[in-house]
Amino acid sequence: MTMNTTTVFDAFTGTFLITDTKGDVLYVNKAIEDRTGYAVAEVIGKRPGDLWGGQMPPTFYQDLWRTVSQKRAPFIGDVYNVHKNGQEYGETLHIAPVFTVDGKIQYYIELHPHTYDRGKTSFADEFMSVFLAQEKYGAQLMEWVFAVLSRGEGKKERMTEQIAQACSTNDHKHLSAFLSAVFVSPFRDKFRQRQEDKALLQDAKEDPQTFWLLYKKYSDDILYYFMRRLPHKQAIAQELMQETFLRAFRYLPQFTYTNASYRTYLLRIAHNLFVNYHRQVQTVSLDRLPETYFVSPNVYDDMWRHQDIERAKEVLSSIEQRIVGMKYDEGFSVREIAVTLQKSENAIKLHLSRARKKMRDQLGGS
Repeated sequence: MTMNTTTVFDAFTGTFLITDTKGDVLYVNKAIEDRTGYAVAEVIGKRPGDLWGGQMPPTFYQDLWRTVSQKRAPFIGDVYNVHKNGQEYGETLHIAPVFTVDGKIQYYIELHPHTYDRGKTSFADEFMSVFLAQEKYGAQLMEWVFAVLSRGEGKKERMTEQIAQACSTNDHKHLSAFLSAVFVSPFRDKFRQRQEDKALLQDAKEDPQTFWLLYKKYSDDILYYFMRRLPHKQAIAQELMQETFLRAFRYLPQFTYTNASYRTYLLRIAHNLFVNYHRQVQTVSLDRLPETYFVSPNVYDDMWRHQDIERAKEVLSSIEQRIVGMKYDEGFSVREIAVTLQKSENAIKLHLSRARKKMRDQLGGS
């Protein structure tokens, strides 16, 4: 039932978000990505105010927290937030506390309905009255939440009938227990490995010798990746696996942790190494190549491996040399470079574009 419930929630365009009493996100459905630009993995464990929120005057947030924590009542208010792309947008917050059986606040939920309901006075009134009476409704209150999120979405309205039945027959009759069992606990399990990675990475940055723990945890996975693609070349697979961890270790001081598993990061490096392994090295002198050779950025994948490229690197700034080296020598993607250097992907692309022009001019002028 848990999997079906969360799967249905991910199909909705409206947002359902659960935080702890400090405001750290414990669960959110995938609609948050369209709404704010942040992926679910980027949001878990963070506070909305540190991502897309925090744009209103302090008095606004003081009133919000006073309402939900001291008055123990739902809060509704209009705000301006900032999308990940930097664009400001307006919306209405609907936040309510969720209580345990003994009356303590355990969670806060935020409900951002489908466009069908946004801005309607009737929805605001319903939200207020339903959550003020949550002790009466218990877990069946979620029937209303499902109904709100599915309004105007055709087939999803029929899914709600099945979920509503699950709410009424679930062993967890109390709302907080239902949220814990169906949403919070599964997500905590899902992201536990990522939190373990975060702790290991923090330790490795303070004491690089502990990086071997990450090697021990993921070396089999990375070796398996190469062995599946190079079944009769075990020695080469071993070498590529070792190189994967060497490159990860080299950029450890600059690595910025996200909620994505470190295994995902390692597999990206492994993929780039595998692609580079199969790429043929051209030996034609760049001095003899026509100007049109430099039109496509893709030619730099091969160009970087020419001996003559060393003299072109001299015209690049230190940051350009670093980024071009990571891209064409180390095999990092633009996104990986951005994460490692804590810059936006657009900034990395701009640096690469400028570096390519400098290199083309330098090589073309000889």
